[in-house]
Amino acid sequence: MPNHEHLAILRKGVAAWNAWRDENPNIRPDLTEAELGSDDRTGFEAADISGANLAEADLSKANLIEANLSVANLSHVASQCAPLPSELSGTDLSHALLSGAQLFEAKLSKANLRNADLSGADLRGANLSGAKVDGAHLSRANLHGTNLSHANLSGADLQEAALVRTDLRGADLTSCRIYGISVWEPKLDEDTKQQNLVITHLNEPVITVELNPSLG
Repeated sequence: MPNHEHLAILRKGVAAWNAWRDENPNIRPDLTEAELGSDDRTGFEAADISGANLAEADLSKANLIEANLSVANLSHVASQCAPLPSELSGTDLSHALLSGAQLFEAKLSKANLRNADLSGADLRGANLSGAKVDGAHLSRANLHGTNLSHANLSGADLQEAALVRTDLRGADLTSCRIYGISVWEPKLDEDTKQQNLVITHLNEPVITVELNPSLG
């Protein structure tokens, strides 16, 4: 449950919220499990928004640096308006629902996206270097030019994802499901781990392969 005082200030509007943030820089806002609607907020940095409902919200101008959005619902966030804010480095998005979100050229280096739902997300040109993406759902995601170098993708679902010139140098792809993926000119090196790749559909008996040093 959210801190009711913090939530009351938020509902006074952007100006009141940001003024309170400026006056209380050492307080970490607690908006856990709050219904945040579709308002455009600008001062969510370092806030705890875990479990909050932000479905279809316009966060195109929001500051979410180091915010905790774990288990938050961000389904189709900004999909009908503008992309999510581009600076999300270090943000905790574990278990977040980000299906269909526009994350074009987003800065997500070292972010925690463990078990997040990024199915159908637009991650073209995004920087996820060193990110924790293990167990994430990336089916049908657009990973054209995405930087996933040294990212942990072990156990991720990449079914029907588009990997075009994707940087996978030093990435861990162990046990990823790669059924139906489209791969063109990926960047790989001897440190890219590609063991036990699952080539069958989710509802079929598991068949695995090992590819080293390339996917194709």
